[in-house]
Amino acid sequence: MERSSEVQSIQGLLWKLKKGVGGSTWKKHWVYADNDQFLQWSGQSRPTRSEKPKYAFKLASIDIKNSDARKYAFELIGTVSQVAMTFAADDAVAFSKWMRILTHKIVRQATINRQMPDHESITSYEQSQG
Repeated sequence: MERSSEVQSIQGLLWKLKKGVGGSTWKKHWVYADNDQFLQWSGQSRPTRSEKPKYAFKLASIDIKNSDARKYAFELIGTVSQVAMTFAADDAVAFSKWMRILTHKIVRQATINRQMPDHESITSYEQSQG
């Protein structure tokens, strides 16, 4: 495995927990994390360049923790908004990879942006568009 000061981007399908009045359901969504954000689309297929994500998380203002909602699950929690979203990988290898890369990126962005004022950590493209 190549070692560098920057951990690579990661993308793929993760399960996302949706809580509703009738109960909770898990649905797969395409997600992507780069140097400063975590993006989640509505669909399961790789998005085209013109498709906007459903949610965008600024990595500098979220925390990550393990979740007991499902095996291989983790939560992304807005440090300002306290909004939490739960995701899960299919297996232990994928879970470890997502946790390692996201944790590294969150810590790195928090360090870089330490002196910036707090701001909303999760953006819903659906709410801002209409």
